[in-house]
Amino acid sequence: MQARAAILILLVAAGAIILGGCGGGDTPEIIDGGDSDIIGASGTVQVFLTDAPASYLEEVWVNILRVELVPGDGGPIVVLDSGQLPGKFELLDLVGQPVELGVIEAPVGTYQQIRLVLDADGHSIVLAGGADHDLRVPSGEQTGVKVNLRDDALVVDEGEIALLLDFLAAPSVHRAGESGQWIMRPVIHGSVHDSPEFAFGSLSGIVQLEDGTIPQSRDGNPPAVFAVGERSTSVAEIDPETGTFELPALLEGEYELLIGWLTDDGEMAAGEVMIVIEDGTPRQILVTVEASSTHSLELDVRPGMPEDLPPGPPSDGDVSPSPPAHGNMPPEPPGF
Repeated sequence: MQARAAILILLVAAGAIILGGCGGGDTPEIIDGGDSDIIGASGTVQVFLTDAPASYLEEVWVNILRVELVPGDGGPIVVLDSGQLPGKFELLDLVGQPVELGVIEAPVGTYQQIRLVLDADGHSIVLAGGADHDLRVPSGEQTGVKVNLRDDALVVDEGEIALLLDFLAAPSVHRAGESGQWIMRPVIHGSVHDSPEFAFGSLSGIVQLEDGTIPQSRDGNPPAVFAVGERSTSVAEIDPETGTFELPALLEGEYELLIGWLTDDGEMAAGEVMIVIEDGTPRQILVTVEASSTHSLELDVRPGMPEDLPPGPPSDGDVSPSPPAHGNMPPEPPGF
């Protein structure tokens, strides 16, 4: 029996060595993006974090471990966990005032994915009225949170670029069913800029139907205004009582405004949309946002189909009239 046990132990040990040798090649190489001693051609990426406001939230705290740049060719993952990372941030303090998380020195190439890795603990919210709750972030530490990029990739050349991460607090936070537990499923958009100097303007307004009533939730999905720009997309829910919406921190640039309903996964609902009209004729809404500028609009809308939308802008404007994706959003604003 002792001899058999000894043989079994040896076989198990040998198997572990073989399996370990086979699995080693599957582990991606990871390099420190905070280390300027990168072999070969490289570029610099300054990473900034900002947020949009949330009417029902006073504070949203997130605990960020690191930023990861993941190439599409199987090359090394570049990690930023220096500068202000790991760190805890109150997102609503960052509306129109981005904070620099750190600087990444990355090999020249195309990165198909950016991930923000969050700590398992340390996330919380304070609701309007003062009630505070812990937030649970499913899989935030294990897999990280994918950042939605306008061009679906980050291209690093031998030079300097700025990466702005817009962590949308309002659509990221919702209350889970009967448990009453608060969950964060982060919705983060990234935009790439030639300069770290960001300039913001604001946009607000009122949306109403032809009969003077306010658009309401449909199938549990709230109505919203989408501002679709060349480098970034922002969204504002329409208040069901007043019809008002607000985008107080839009980056400089030209935006097309689209109006529709948000599905529970953050997409603009397929099928019926809301079409802006003027004297009974559909019209397209383009807004140019300049630094410190303020725009206020009154939009009359009527239900319609996507094919009823007026033509989009010229293709060289790089603004698409197609419904944008926005990650996970709550099916309806929380009630208190």
